[in-house]
Amino acid sequence: MDLDQTRARRAPAEVSGLGNALWPVAMIASALPPFTAVRLRTALFRSAGVAIGRGSVMAGRVWIAGGTHWNLTVGDRRFVNDGVRFATSAPVCIGNDVDIAHAVKFITSTHDVGGDSRRAGTSQSGAVSVGNGSWIGAGAVILPGVTIGEGSVVGAGSVVNRSVPPNTIVGGSPAGSIRQMVPLDTVTGRRTGEANRAGDAAGRVAGAI
Repeated sequence: MDLDQTRARRAPAEVSGLGNALWPVAMIASALPPFTAVRLRTALFRSAGVAIGRGSVMAGRVWIAGGTHWNLTVGDRRFVNDGVRFATSAPVCIGNDVDIAHAVKFITSTHDVGGDSRRAGTSQSGAVSVGNGSWIGAGAVILPGVTIGEGSVVGAGSVVNRSVPPNTIVGGSPAGSIRQMVPLDTVTGRRTGEANRAGDAAGRVAGAI
């Protein structure tokens, strides 16, 4: 295929986003300073059709791209810090009471390894899911097909390439299990001493939200 043909095929894709209701909303929302007018920013994304639950806020600049924004669903009472990116070539589902620190990336597309003439082969997509009550540390990358179990913690800067069981602290690149945590008592809301120590460790691993 010659250069002119390649350009002709790319041109429709490059302008297709202009007809998307999310595009003008994203432009306005990204112009707002981080941690300012968070309710307005969140309302703007809702107005464009992004499913955002009650009590959830977009605290800073958020990028939703790579697919339809209808693929992004977020639960109630969720906090999203500045610089978070959602790639939506496949569904991204964020549960209730989830905290997402700054510069986290949710990636839903990848490639098969191709031949030596072009290693990035056939494109593949995989959904990402984050369970209720989880905490994703600053700068973490969640790769296609990953499910983060309920009540889990992903350490800052981690690259998560496999699913995480519930109530587990993971960290590193690729992310590995650091320890299991004891769930909160659903009646009293209190942890045992062991669980408190696990919670302290989680805070050190994940870093500032």
